[in-house]
Amino acid sequence: MVVDAAPIHDVAGLDQVRGALERLYDAGDRGLLLDTVVSLLTKVNADNEQKAIRIRQLLQQLYGRKSEKLSPNQLRLALAELAKQAVGETAAPAPSGDEPANQDEAARPTERDRPRRKHPGRNPLPASLPRRERRHTVVDEDKICEGCGKPKRHIRDELTEGLNWIPGHFEVQADVQEVWACACGDGTVSTAPAPTRHVCGGLARCGLLAQVLIQKYRDHLPLHRQAKIFRRAGVEVSANTMGDWIKAAATALGPLYALIGAQVMKSHVVQADDTGILVLGDPDSSGKGRRKRKKPTKKGHIWTFVGDGRCVVYAYTPTWQKEGPAELLAEREGWLQVDGYGGFDHIFARGAPKVIEVGCMMHARRYWVKALDAGDLRAAEPLEIIRRLYKIEADAKQAGDDHAARLARRQRDSAPLMAALEAWILALKPNEPPKTPMGRALTYASNQWQALNRFLEDGALEIDNGGAERALRGTAIGRRNWLFAGSDDGARRTTIICTLIESAVMHGLEPWLYLSDVLQKLDDGWPQARVDELLPHRWAELHQSAAEAGRPRPAAAE
Repeated sequence: MVVDAAPIHDVAGLDQVRGALERLYDAGDRGLLLDTVVSLLTKVNADNEQKAIRIRQLLQQLYGRKSEKLSPNQLRLALAELAKQAVGETAAPAPSGDEPANQDEAARPTERDRPRRKHPGRNPLPASLPRRERRHTVVDEDKICEGCGKPKRHIRDELTEGLNWIPGHFEVQADVQEVWACACGDGTVSTAPAPTRHVCGGLARCGLLAQVLIQKYRDHLPLHRQAKIFRRAGVEVSANTMGDWIKAAATALGPLYALIGAQVMKSHVVQADDTGILVLGDPDSSGKGRRKRKKPTKKGHIWTFVGDGRCVVYAYTPTWQKEGPAELLAEREGWLQVDGYGGFDHIFARGAPKVIEVGCMMHARRYWVKALDAGDLRAAEPLEIIRRLYKIEADAKQAGDDHAARLARRQRDSAPLMAALEAWILALKPNEPPKTPMGRALTYASNQWQALNRFLEDGALEIDNGGAERALRGTAIGRRNWLFAGSDDGARRTTIICTLIESAVMHGLEPWLYLSDVLQKLDDGWPQARVDELLPHRWAELHQSAAEAGRPRPAAAE
């Protein structure tokens, strides 16, 4: 007889269970009765354990730390406890901090052994900053020598610099058109031509327009807050007006956005990731009265694609369906590093052009961190292996390895660790329930194993997809401030402007300096045949001295 465990609050189910157990008792079948009770308790216990784990995860998300960083001591203690359980020494004392878990820990100097470094002192202030001098003089009676009574001489100045802040201010850019005429009155009046404006046709000039874009999409300051700041300076500009400025800027920057997107897709390695964004939908035409005018929100998605760590392009899709990334990656060939999202599977499975999947070790690690947080000490073993893998990557970076040297280092040091991790997974997976935190970690690693090993095939590949996740960090912070996009078109404008700003930052450019200069050149009618010269890497080559000088106002367009 098979009796299913019923939910505790389901009285009818409990009555059925009780009736089934009573019939077994009356029949005197003790073995089947005990097996049924044990089966029921096992199912209830497993269900309670899953709910307890879920509650701990939700509490961690709500109140706990967001970082997945593990303390070396925490990992060491977990490994020591796991070793104790393996040999049955439950009464053995906990390992002391002087007993390293491995040779890497033993070689690492302790805080007491590390030599104390002398503080380098305060960094010098940039020479490009304007300076205002306040001179402090000696009073007249102190200018007379106390010994001989003669006047003292000025021998030196002692300089102490401090940093002050003067709020940014507006300035009026006035375009004066000369008007000429003859005193005879018979000739015509000649007026200088007005400047042609392709972008900044309204009140805003390019410096102000660039500032509005930077403050919203880099500093995450919503337009209504910017309007309040402007109002304190005596300038009345509405958020709707600034929205029109953004629309004009996005339209002008569209060709540059397309060129950056093509450049990213031709990169040797592309890292991809996405995040959700709330977008206002169309009014509900089926409602009546006030409900008809309501604009419900929907969840769109912003995708980021990072090419060789040098350029980034953002894209928007109204849904999270697989057709979105398929269209964005239609022309892509080569390595594509992702986090295991199933929407990419059909891209990897298609024929030419061939896209090769590269996995993300950071995501695999994340599952084992959750298992360790849930109390499963077995997760310490794969986490220790992954820690060593990242140590190898850090050593390669510190040594300045090129791609060939990094690949050789990985083949020598990382490949054996990956083989050991695979053996551990294969030994544990067959007996682990799939719905436990450890089961989920094993399932993810098994499904992604070939992709996770790709970094052993090419030194240009990264071990994880961190570049794409970092590129989305600004969007994640921004949506907490401006909350939603007004429409699908508004979300697409966001991707255009963020692409230009973040690509400039990737090339070490000051974003306001770059954006204001590009907008000025476009405003003055920059030829479309030379628009590629305004790409961040080309602009950096032509304006390197200006980029290093800080944030002066850009020169007039050529």
